Amino acid sequence: MPIAFLEVASLFRKIETLSRQKAKAPQKSTQTTVRETIFEWFEEHRGEIAYNAKTLIAILSALLPDLRPDRVYSLREDGLAKVLTKALHISGTRRETELIDYRTSTKEGDLGSAVQKVVSQAETSKGGFVTVDELDEVLDKLAARCVFTSKELREMWKGESAEASELLKPLFFRLSSFEAKWVARCILKSLAPAMMPGVEYPYLQVRIVDTDGINRNHNSSSIPLPTTQNAISSGQPHESVRTDLRRGSSQSLPHCAARSKTLP
Repeated sequence: MPIAFLEVASLFRKIETLSRQKAKAPQKSTQTTVRETIFEWFEEHRGEIAYNAKTLIAILSALLPDLRPDRVYSLREDGLAKVLTKALHISGTRRETELIDYRTSTKEGDLGSAVQKVVSQAETSKGGFVTVDELDEVLDKLAARCVFTSKELREMWKGESAEASELLKPLFFRLSSFEAKWVARCILKSLAPAMMPGVEYPYLQVRIVDTDGINRNHNSSSIPLPTTQNAISSGQPHESVRTDLRRGSSQSLPHCAARSKTLP
């Protein structure tokens, strides 16, 4: 069953809440709680993820957007704000002003929060209608417009020549304001103030492999994801699993795990 982006956004909200509390709690305690929260989320959605590498990659790309060097949007806050005024049909309105002036129009002072505010004023969706796979495809198409995106990704979507606002318009009209905030942050490749910690226990290690298959030694990050049901049921430690974010993969997670043993 496809995973709704709303489920991922709900995880982001939990991480954001915990990240904001770190000033009131020891840093180690907060990071541990965030790790446990992520671990529990993957456990809850194991059935939808375990044999669907495409969905897993889509989720990891949302959780760790800065670790997708093959996907470049060339959109920072001001540029994305202008694109979204067109996508949301709010040009020339007070909502446009609030979006463009995102630094002062919300107490948080970030574009994601401003997007949530302006979308909430004319909400067209209660959320849960966009899957992570659908979002991933739209973000692929958005990135394919940029010359700095990997050649493979640009070739994959070379027939897509729509403007960024036209690509995002149908997506944002299906998103709730809450989801829209997090999609904007994914495009900006920053989920701040939600902070993704590293992990220090059994994990899925995420490694970026360039589209030509050469490991460029990008910084690795990791999130907890038990690899086999046997390891969980037996209570025995399980191996770390590596999977790359190379596009177009349709392999199962167990296949990626087996393949990972050949990776350096």
